[in-house]
Amino acid sequence: MKKHFASLILFVMVSVGVYYFLGPKDLYVAHDCQIQETGRCTSSLEGVQLNFELLPLPINPTSELTYQLDVDGIEVEKVTVRLLGHDMRMEEQQIFDLERKAGNTFAATRVFPLCTEEVMLWRLYLIIEAKNLTLRTLYDLRVKRG
Repeated sequence: MKKHFASLILFVMVSVGVYYFLGPKDLYVAHDCQIQETGRCTSSLEGVQLNFELLPLPINPTSELTYQLDVDGIEVEKVTVRLLGHDMRMEEQQIFDLERKAGNTFAATRVFPLCTEEVMLWRLYLIIEAKNLTLRTLYDLRVKRG
């Protein structure tokens, strides 16, 4: 009985180790960009470089905003933007995918949501999915109404 229990424990430990080292990874990419000042942010992690653009600036509610991402270092399968009103009473959000334009360049143009307050904080989550890897990063956007 003790041998079977020890074998089971060993099997579980090996399985967890294999999954940890060979299974899908979910990584957060930190940056110190002030994207609303330049419209661009470059960040990198583990050999992957992200070049993200938001244009035109300043961001105006109910106006079109173009989101573009160029990725170097991995083959990207899907890019999703989740834009969430961070400090609102109602949870206003947009979720959409960026379309592949060429190679590892993805873009979309969407109308930015309406601000109900004079100044609102929006949190933009960027999710980049590749084989066995998901990269996430976020940007805080302070948007003034009209």
